[in-house]
Amino acid sequence: MTQHLSDAATDTVTESLAEAIGGGPATWLWLFLLTLAVVAIARVFRERARRREKLAALERQLDTLYGPLEAWRLEARPLREAGAGLLPDARRAWLEETWLPKVASIATLLIERTSQLESPDDAAPLHTYLGELRAHLTGAADEPSWPSALEATWNERLESLRARAARLREGRPESEPTVGSNDLKPE
Repeated sequence: MTQHLSDAATDTVTESLAEAIGGGPATWLWLFLLTLAVVAIARVFRERARRREKLAALERQLDTLYGPLEAWRLEARPLREAGAGLLPDARRAWLEETWLPKVASIATLLIERTSQLESPDDAAPLHTYLGELRAHLTGAADEPSWPSALEATWNERLESLRARAARLREGRPESEPTVGSNDLKPE
């Protein structure tokens, strides 16, 4: 009678496991295999926990810093446009009473949440603008222009954070793997 290969393998594994339980020579082999399985499972759980922690940190960053910055950026544009058409005296009053407090509040948010910035340079244009605006209101300088690079930087950071969070939510790596010189190139 011929025995199928899968049946032979099953019988061999079963016999080996029975010998290991009985203290036979296969004990060390099965302990080694069990240890490998436990290590692999532990690594999977550790990686999942790390991803969940990183995702929570990214979501906090979006909720408490970059989300409010984006909302302010969108609110600021029509506000700036409304103040642009005013006569010089009305413009100065508008700058002092309306615009300066709003810019200062965002600068304060950036100072309070510095640790959540993707790059320390993200806040620099706003702080520079705020200093120039205050100098203008004291009569020491001309009115500064709004730093357009600031809007592009904040929007770019926001989109990058959202993409990273989405990848983590999907169980993928936080960033796309880089292709090295020894990697096969997709065709």
